[in-house]
Amino acid sequence: IEAKVTEMVDNFKVSEAEAYFARGKAVEEAANRTKLAPNKKRETYKEAIELYKKALSLGKTEARNSITALENKIR
Repeated sequence: IEAKVTEMVDNFKVSEAEAYFARGKAVEEAANRTKLAPNKKRETYKEAIELYKKALSLGKTEARNSITALENKIR
């Protein structure tokens, strides 16, 4: 039973990481579509970075590349 509980927790973490990553992608896309509002765009990129960091902390390693790319865009 304990093994099943552990497996369920791991699956939950993976799906939660996937959800944060997907939200980060959506927010990043919204920032990319923002025109004529550089401050809004920068804030939206920062929001996407935070979502990617949450995904990374839950084990979504793909998020690291996205974080790096967005941090370079903000500079």
